[in-house]
Amino acid sequence: MTLCVFEDAAAPHLAPLASTRPVFDLRLAARTLLDTIRDAIPHDALALVVRPSLAGVTAEAHPDARLGAPETAALWVSGRFVAHDGPALNAIRRLAADALPRALVHDGKIVAAFALPGATVEMLAALPTETVESAHLIGRLWDFNAVLRDALAADLPRFVANASGHPGLHPSAIVANPAQVHLGTSARVFPGAILNAEAGWIVLDEGAEVHEGAVVRGPVYVGKGSQVKPLGFVEGSAIGPGCKIGGEMHSTVFLANSNKGHSGFVGNAYVGAWCNFGAGTDTSNLRNDYREVEMFDREDGAYAPTGQQFIGLIFGDHSKCSIGTTFNTGTVVGVGCNLYGAGFHDRHIPDFSWGEPGAYVPYRFDKFIRVAEAVYQRRGRSMSDAERTLLKHLAEHRLAYP
Repeated sequence: MTLCVFEDAAAPHLAPLASTRPVFDLRLAARTLLDTIRDAIPHDALALVVRPSLAGVTAEAHPDARLGAPETAALWVSGRFVAHDGPALNAIRRLAADALPRALVHDGKIVAAFALPGATVEMLAALPTETVESAHLIGRLWDFNAVLRDALAADLPRFVANASGHPGLHPSAIVANPAQVHLGTSARVFPGAILNAEAGWIVLDEGAEVHEGAVVRGPVYVGKGSQVKPLGFVEGSAIGPGCKIGGEMHSTVFLANSNKGHSGFVGNAYVGAWCNFGAGTDTSNLRNDYREVEMFDREDGAYAPTGQQFIGLIFGDHSKCSIGTTFNTGTVVGVGCNLYGAGFHDRHIPDFSWGEPGAYVPYRFDKFIRVAEAVYQRRGRSMSDAERTLLKHLAEHRLAYP
């Protein structure tokens, strides 16, 4: 069976995180949305339907998949679907087994459909429908914060506990509840570090490191090659590959190759790829009056209620901030920003902004790309033509909001 994972009209609501990748490539915990779908639904072939601007980077990221609608009958699944066990996933599996053209709908949104050859995303709405009473679709930026703990609980027990006797565990390190600790190949835990898995699993993936005196309190996923720096504290978070984390981090997701190497607090945040935080950067995740946090939705061009009390920072790919930067509760920073200065920054900062609070100017693309390519070189990488083309497109279509 062919599995077709598709983006729909709700994808732009997830900007800036989904400006540089399809929605299904966003990380929930140890896995992305696409990973959860692929793991939950047996298939022989994979097709991916994305926005035209993302075709190049998607083809590079998924060379095993067909880009575009499948030529055969296929099971179509929304790229925003969180494929954890539940009624919706069971309904999708029945849909695949029946192989009859129809769509599964929740709250007016298509969760999945079985469609014949020649179908498009737009054509799915014309299929006979079946209502699914419960389904989790990521629809807004703050939904990632709401689902993080459940995603960690679903992902981390998939690993095998092996901390006891692991060669990378220093004898002076402390491990509480080793039955919920996994250390990947060449992972290391340095002298005096503490891994406390009493409240949830801790997974250090291949080559991950927890340095001297650092504390990791589960549930936590530390991705391949990532480091928790000396005296750092990480709790309830998911860190992608190639990151460096210092200071305090709580209930936060980092994508790949981003650095928070020094002191400062980041909580209830979602940080893109290739970002950097200066020493002493702090993010607020709770209003002083304890009221519900509002967050800017770029597609609507307005602030919206999140239904949550704890929401920190959304930080787009390739964005950076200087030492001592402060971000208010529910701040959204776009792609490719360079921020500095005293005081809280604006709660919404458009893509490719340069400057200090209340005084932003467009970040010249020639300067931006020179820095971005230097960052890649520091990691032994080079930027592809598809990545460069996408970033230039975003810079040229930069929108400024009040």
